[in-house]
Amino acid sequence: MKKLITTTLILIGILVQYAQAQIDTTFINYKLEFKKYLNLVSTNNLEYAAQKYSVPIAEAAVEVAKVFPNPNVEMDWTENREGSIRSGYAYNFQIDKTFELGGKRRARIDLARSNTSLSKALLDDYFRKLQADASLVYLA
Repeated sequence: MKKLITTTLILIGILVQYAQAQIDTTFINYKLEFKKYLNLVSTNNLEYAAQKYSVPIAEAAVEVAKVFPNPNVEMDWTENREGSIRSGYAYNFQIDKTFELGGKRRARIDLARSNTSLSKALLDDYFRKLQADASLVYLA
């Protein structure tokens, strides 16, 4: 009996070495170089692509800040009448022009330019963090 138990344990030990557990076949594993991996991360990341659009938007804001305010022209015509009796006409003509004094336009342009440089710096920082996270995932 003791010999049977010993033989069974030895056979189980030998079979366990050659027995294969479940193999994950859902993912196809292939070698990927680190530089190619980082390139794929930067080109296929949707959040990074969305962050890239903040720079052209900030550059467009600089161009908008350079534009002078448009003048407004209003014209109004009314006829004073009650029933069939006319008592006259009224005309109203108005021109509005905004004059910016005290360097408001220059300050607005400088603010838009600083927002552009901030957007570029934030994009660079986001890209560095994205590469760092991707490097950690690649090494894991």
